[in-house]
Amino acid sequence: FYYHPSNANIDMYSYITNRYRPLKSLIISDYKCDSIKIVWNMSSDSLFNVVISDNSAFAGSNTKFYTNLKDTILKIHLNPGLYRYIRVISLGTCGSTMLQKSYLKPGINYQVDAGPDIVKNYDTSVLLNGTNPGNSVFKRWRLISSTKPYYLQDSTISSPIFRGKRGGKYVLEYRIKVGFCEVRDTLNFSIFICGDTIIDVRDGNKYPTVLISKVCWTAKNLNYGTFITTATLQASSGAVNKYCLDNLPGNCDSLGGLYQWNNVRRGAPVNTFTQGVCPVGWHVSSEAEAQNSLITAYTGSQYRAGGISGFEWKCKPTWDADLSMFSSSDCGNIYTTSIWWVHMTYNNGAGWYNGNPNHAFPMRCVKDNY
Repeated sequence: FYYHPSNANIDMYSYITNRYRPLKSLIISDYKCDSIKIVWNMSSDSLFNVVISDNSAFAGSNTKFYTNLKDTILKIHLNPGLYRYIRVISLGTCGSTMLQKSYLKPGINYQVDAGPDIVKNYDTSVLLNGTNPGNSVFKRWRLISSTKPYYLQDSTISSPIFRGKRGGKYVLEYRIKVGFCEVRDTLNFSIFICGDTIIDVRDGNKYPTVLISKVCWTAKNLNYGTFITTATLQASSGAVNKYCLDNLPGNCDSLGGLYQWNNVRRGAPVNTFTQGVCPVGWHVSSEAEAQNSLITAYTGSQYRAGGISGFEWKCKPTWDADLSMFSSSDCGNIYTTSIWWVHMTYNNGAGWYNGNPNHAFPMRCVKDNY
């Protein structure tokens, strides 16, 4: 036995061994998304210095010092993808010992993005597009809430197909997990149902919609295009033009634009469905769509503004004797305020107005594939 000079009850050999016990282990591991955990084994009565650097000389601006540590665990931020040298030094009373290791924080993209919210999507299905950090990385989609039934193709891939129901509102969560790192993002997805208000992405104008006998109509006259006076014919290609009643642009804001037939079709062949001047996802109505829904559902006066149909026609329309025209008795000139175009040829009974294609009318549109 050796004795401590000031305390004869202390085993000096054990005392010296504990005061100068070398570091026995150094373990480095991922901790959370942007941190590492350093653990070493040493007696609790020592202090420690930890040095981390991007070079083996432990010098330069990318060298960090953590001094006089009492604990044997250190959790610190470490940028992923940067090679680091890590050194732990014990500061024992009788001397110091050191362990050193190199460690590369995995260069994983710890950012997660479920994609932008999708509001009033025209289609009932959508291809989700979450961040893909690699095939070997854990990723998972899950539904947080829904108002209607749904189908999710595969929750374990970054871009599965999600399908819902008309009018459905869904909140989905997408998460990525790498080791201790787990990050999440949410996506709101809703599906258009007739009755919703749509926004024309071309100019930001808003249009209410209404379902009449299974045909979804815009419930407001179209007001898209550049105003020109009636002195100039509207073009069938290039920029969309419009007239305004009495050549006053303000009338377009309240009544919508007036469109000539060739401008409406935008060069599409006759007897074919076409988007024409309508917003994306909508088309110029066919005669069958117009007659089968509007004629059978309500009487003429019920289509007027405030009527029970919800069609909100600005005039007070009535059907004429042969049901081939939507006419009016109080809207002024019938050729400029009372009839909207359909996509068929304008004459020979195939359209809603058998007359001059240079006449201009208000425009209502029909939803595609509804």
